Amino acid sequence: MRRSGQLKAAVLCDTEVIEFDSPWGAQHSGVLENFAQSVLNGTPLLAPG
Repeated sequence: MRRSGQLKAAVLCDTEVIEFDSPWGAQHSGVLENFAQSVLNGTPLLAPG
């Protein structure tokens, strides 16, 4: 028996992509953007503390 050393991941597992249409994702990305701007440019934080 000869082995090639390559593994086929599709044989071992399945992949499922789930997408949600929710405003929470947008809110989270906005807060992260604000944090990055605060670190880089001194922009005031939306939620300091």
